[in-house]
Amino acid sequence: MSLTRAVVFANGDYTSLSAQHINISSADYLVCVDGGVRHCLSEGLQPQLLVGDLDSLDKASSDSLAQFNVERLQFSSEKDASDLELALLTLDERAVSEVVVLGASGGRTDHHLFNWQLFGGHHWSFQLRVVDGSVDARLVDLAHPLSVPAVRGQTFSVIPVAGNATGVTVAGAKYPLNNATLIPGSTIGLSNVVSADRLQVSVESGIVLAMFVHLL
Repeated sequence: MSLTRAVVFANGDYTSLSAQHINISSADYLVCVDGGVRHCLSEGLQPQLLVGDLDSLDKASSDSLAQFNVERLQFSSEKDASDLELALLTLDERAVSEVVVLGASGGRTDHHLFNWQLFGGHHWSFQLRVVDGSVDARLVDLAHPLSVPAVRGQTFSVIPVAGNATGVTVAGAKYPLNNATLIPGSTIGLSNVVSADRLQVSVESGIVLAMFVHLL
């Protein structure tokens, strides 16, 4: 299977603005995490892969899925990985260059926190992007430096996950960084401002999230 981008609909809070923000197209591989299938269906989209123990799959969504040829990877509820983690691990084994996750935030605080720690808990084979109601986040590690068009004046933060990040460089910002060390809980990377037409973020070790606050 040769894929370019997968869009993952998780089972958290969701707004259709998230889907509009990433411009979902017919070329995208659409993955639903358990009850997150309802978000995909609400956009009038056809899921291609459903992953999870399916304990959150409501009857209306289940009935709608009957009309589609959807690959299902169903797991026992007594498992050692979350449904979202299983979906990402599955995509890590497939030829995907980018994964965009929608619906990962909100709900129970422990689930919300776990999801965001999960993103930084692995050096994924793909470029990982997470979009929710307030931010558009990109995971940056040594294998996946970030260089994207940016809007001057947009607020963003660079947050270390999974421990310290060293050799952090940020260019195109009001407060640039050069070979900095970011420690979890430090405010050094918090609430920076884009100052150029392109923003660049790279690290020598560790993992950071470059989190762009949505423009109003």
